[in-house]
Amino acid sequence: MPDLGEQTMRVSKTSSPQKLGSAIFHGLTKQPHHPVVLRAIGAGAVNQAVKGLAIANGFLGVNGRSASFKVGFETVSGEQQDVSAMVFRANCD
Repeated sequence: MPDLGEQTMRVSKTSSPQKLGSAIFHGLTKQPHHPVVLRAIGAGAVNQAVKGLAIANGFLGVNGRSASFKVGFETVSGEQQDVSAMVFRANCD
């Protein structure tokens, strides 16, 4: 059951890592007790998600904070078949 306070962001292979990192940073600092969730389908999207998480962690480090990340999988219903998505949950420490 999803947390009502969590924010889910869909990441694609064309997502800007800098914009994604900034969005993660703002999500973690505005609601520090709620995770930011990234959902990525495909290798390119996972690559951009990891870059965004690294950038967000760098932004947090300037403020003397850090983030922790948990990685998992989720099944997403597609038009013709179900697909697996990689899910990253980021929390501010």
